[in-house]
Amino acid sequence: MEKHAGTITDETVAQLRAQIGEELVGNDQPYIEAAGKDAIRHFAFGMGDFNPLWLDETYAKKSRFGGLTAPPCILYAAGYHRHHGLRGAHGLHAGGTWEWYRPIRVNDQFTSKCYLSDVKEKQGRFGGREIIQIWRVDYKNQTGELIASCFMWTIRADRSAAQSKGKYADLQKQVYTDQQIRDIERQVMHHTEQGDIPRLWSQVQVGDALPPLVKGPITTNDIIAYCMGWGGGGNPYHYSHSLNLIYRRQHPGAATKNPQGIPDIPARVHWEDDYAQRSGLPWAYDLGPQRISWMSQLMTDWVGDDGFLKKMDVQLRSVNFVGDTTFCKGEVVRKFTEGDEALVECRLWAENQRGEKAVQGTAVASLPQSAPARPALRLVRETPPSGAQSAKCACVVDGGMIEMEDGTGLRYEEFHAPSVWAPGGAVARRLNQRLVQDKVVQFVPVRKDQYGRFVAKVWVDGVSPAQTIQQDLLARGYRLSAADEGEG
Repeated sequence: MEKHAGTITDETVAQLRAQIGEELVGNDQPYIEAAGKDAIRHFAFGMGDFNPLWLDETYAKKSRFGGLTAPPCILYAAGYHRHHGLRGAHGLHAGGTWEWYRPIRVNDQFTSKCYLSDVKEKQGRFGGREIIQIWRVDYKNQTGELIASCFMWTIRADRSAAQSKGKYADLQKQVYTDQQIRDIERQVMHHTEQGDIPRLWSQVQVGDALPPLVKGPITTNDIIAYCMGWGGGGNPYHYSHSLNLIYRRQHPGAATKNPQGIPDIPARVHWEDDYAQRSGLPWAYDLGPQRISWMSQLMTDWVGDDGFLKKMDVQLRSVNFVGDTTFCKGEVVRKFTEGDEALVECRLWAENQRGEKAVQGTAVASLPQSAPARPALRLVRETPPSGAQSAKCACVVDGGMIEMEDGTGLRYEEFHAPSVWAPGGAVARRLNQRLVQDKVVQFVPVRKDQYGRFVAKVWVDGVSPAQTIQQDLLARGYRLSAADEGEG
């Protein structure tokens, strides 16, 4: 096994502290320099967020923003500065304190400046002597307006010390039963978003719970998908082939050999158990910004289109290993006003399947005090036949498919909805949830599809959800394909 030399010494810490207050100047490019449609889509997909404000131009044009906006944490891709100094020391992203001053609009261009804000020291359970680096990053748009500021915290520890500590020696890798997977997946699909129905400040009460957002069990695919959207923030470790080789020649400590004797990047702790173990961790694990992005999604899903996430302070309390499931939760703890703004403060936390606290934090958001006029939903009423079967809908898959409590899948016979990542798809799914989720539906099976699911006519409370959703999409200006209008 390749040895990792210790790098955290009184001398290296003193050198780091001498840089406090100085701007970090380097020649690394950020992963993105503008919030193009592609960049927004890749980041949203990477965090598993299909909010139509980010992805659906037809929908976004009719919002108060007049066009696409971006998930708040996309700025991680526009400048991410956390591993500087203490060469060779392992780094764990420990949290971030964000403040957003304005929405991030499509085609906004970014510049960022980073400063070392503080250096703290502690004795940790992971790697003995540990250093906490706190960086401040300010992000501006093309007109010089400040979009957001963030304090990013990183824990640095010697890998050799972390190996010898054995903090995770007794931890067992999670193995799930089929039933456990079904239960988790149902919770994933049961999550709801506020969307274009305003969440009024007057209607919110202290103690209100946010709809839980479940992520996982996390796989290597989930980690790679986030990397594709985030890109390490422009981290040169993610360069490939000759670019990576040149970087390694310039920085000889930037790579270590894998079991095949090939020099490879430290970031592989996120997808290779072997290298994670050499860094003092039992298995590959998630990315810190990834989990923080999930907490921002918890908030943006809850505040809806007419709210705005202003602040978020998140601490990562434990490591999420590949195979872990994260249950993101929140509750309202305070309502207050500042000037003309009506604000709420929420307590945030996340737990894994072992009951360990993976995240804790707070967030502040503004909410509307009045509801803008929007067309009322027109329900297509229809009486189901006397022989229709009844069952409770446990969750919604998309705008044209639901799952019953016994696990039976029903596809609407009258309407094959667009995929949730396609125009109109997320809108259709959201409407389907409002119509049928957790309700008893009546249905008449027509046939089975190629996967053995029933294609059926479905009603709820005397309403045809399929025809109601299709009518609503057409009224919103979506052009449905032949497959969407009929069979697909």
